[in-house]
Amino acid sequence: MSYDRTYYDHGDIIHEHREIVGYTVIDHFTFTVTLGTGTVTKAFDKKTGLADPYVRIGKKLTPFWDWKSQKCRNTLNPEWCETGTFNLKRTDGEGITLAIEMMDYDEGVFDLDDFIGRKEIDGLAGWNGPMQLMTKKGECFGTINNISITSVLTHTERIPIYRTDTHVEHGYHHHHHHDHYDYD
Repeated sequence: MSYDRTYYDHGDIIHEHREIVGYTVIDHFTFTVTLGTGTVTKAFDKKTGLADPYVRIGKKLTPFWDWKSQKCRNTLNPEWCETGTFNLKRTDGEGITLAIEMMDYDEGVFDLDDFIGRKEIDGLAGWNGPMQLMTKKGECFGTINNISITSVLTHTERIPIYRTDTHVEHGYHHHHHHDHYDYD
């Protein structure tokens, strides 16, 4: 669609031509996570010799998490056995890389949760089966024995990108307004 408009502004005639030159495409996805059981091979709680593991999932390079499991208390063999959903979007066909982390919950106000391990996957390809979560040093202290991640495209938005050309004729004193729409 193009749009032409002529108007007067302080004695000048303004001619505008505006047209769509492209679109930004935003795809909206719903992800479903089914989380079964896991294994932790290091005691993160020194007092009990156990851990309080939970799993969190988010889009890589974003500062927040889109989904978190329940915390399994005082165990090295967590049984989450839960399903959850979250929504993400992508722009112009970019990929969606998911970060999956296992953490050890710490109770204290000033205690940060301990990092057990991480895996990054192509979120749109999904995952089904066991998943080893690694530290930056390449150590594996946590495994999810069974996890499924699937996605469904729920809807797509097309947002127009416009180009506007403006031409000004100076010195006219008429008060006339004219709009013209041309639908392709």
